[in-house]
Amino acid sequence: MQKAVVGLFFKNTDFNIIPKALNQWKEWVKSRKLAKENARLILNCLNHPLAIYFKKWKYEKADSEKVLDRLSKKQLIDKIVADENLIGSSKSRI
Repeated sequence: MQKAVVGLFFKNTDFNIIPKALNQWKEWVKSRKLAKENARLILNCLNHPLAIYFKKWKYEKADSEKVLDRLSKKQLIDKIVADENLIGSSKSRI
């Protein structure tokens, strides 16, 4: 085994090619392992029991932002005032 490894590195004809090929192969194996690990993490996140609730929250937020974009400036001010009054009445009840 040792003679084979020494032969790979010290052949006169392929001295420049073999080490470069081995380094490229090592990098390819490293990147493949990293891609596998990232894919496993993503699948675990997608299959998490709470993923359904996260998606629901995320898309409800996006829908509410679209509704706010359609409101005029006066309607937004009225909504803010109404929300602040509601918060104030909640504080007084507590």
